[in-house]
Amino acid sequence: MEVSSNSQALPTEAEIIATWRDPQKIDVSVLCPTYNHCAYVEYALRGFLLQSGSCSFEILVHDDASTDGTAQIIRDYQQRYPNIIRATLQVENQFSKGGFRPAFFLASQARGRYLALCEGDDSWVDTHKLQRQVAALDQRPSINLCVHDAYCLDDSGAPSSYTFLERGSGECLLRYRDIFRCHGQFAPTSSFFLRSEYMQNPPEFIYSAPIGDFFIEVFAGSGGVWYLPEKMSVYRRAVPGSWSAEITVDHLRSITFDSSFLASLAELESYLPDDLAPLVGYKRVDVLASLGLRHAALGQLGTALRYAVLCLREKPFYFRSWVMPWRVLRRWALRGR
Repeated sequence: MEVSSNSQALPTEAEIIATWRDPQKIDVSVLCPTYNHCAYVEYALRGFLLQSGSCSFEILVHDDASTDGTAQIIRDYQQRYPNIIRATLQVENQFSKGGFRPAFFLASQARGRYLALCEGDDSWVDTHKLQRQVAALDQRPSINLCVHDAYCLDDSGAPSSYTFLERGSGECLLRYRDIFRCHGQFAPTSSFFLRSEYMQNPPEFIYSAPIGDFFIEVFAGSGGVWYLPEKMSVYRRAVPGSWSAEITVDHLRSITFDSSFLASLAELESYLPDDLAPLVGYKRVDVLASLGLRHAALGQLGTALRYAVLCLREKPFYFRSWVMPWRVLRRWALRGR
């Protein structure tokens, strides 16, 4: 399912700019990190360019030395839309060197008062998405982050078994604590829309964290998160070479990831004000339980049980939500007896 299909005619650059309320002031900077997204990046770029409404936008793309032709597609679109698309095309992969996060790099270059995120293997499928989110935050100055639902697809374009939490059929304010209590991902990255200052001066530990999206939610969501129920983007999982594909099937790599995540959570706990820092414990339980289940899958029962004890010590009542996974672990431990 690709709603923003290649058969839909794109407006010219002049036609896009003519609809903007004030072309001299950028409302939204679209941040699009790419790496080996040749099969998908055109859907992403078209979804940006098909946005309608009076809000002005720029498209910032960072390609991290792709080897599959992604950069050439970006060049072609930049030539067609030179006043809208700004691209950074690396000749050496920066992420692999460590200490580099493409989305935060793009945020540092942004001119818009708002930022909208969409990685190159995701896409937007509602032409009013930006206008809806601009209006949502313009009307609510105390809220800094707006998200929405998304279609979850696999790399072939088929519906994925993965879904985001159902949050009702109407717009609503999600609590800050929900970001920490959510098992897995709180919201699709392709739905992130936030005030620009919440990504432009991040704490230093973000550059060693194994992921960035959770921390963006934490930095921008302290006033609550405005939720739109419509599925306005595609969130693609298990794309070959992507984080979701590699972590899902590789227990050892997942253990390394989760261990790094725990270290970043400790940094976050120190960074947050005293009244918010205890919320980090909920996410820590999530990661500890994941570590325990991974070790159990590798036959390391003693280590798995130690993580179970750590979960109970961290948030003993919250641990109830992990009763079922640990029942599976117990059945595994008792097999053959």
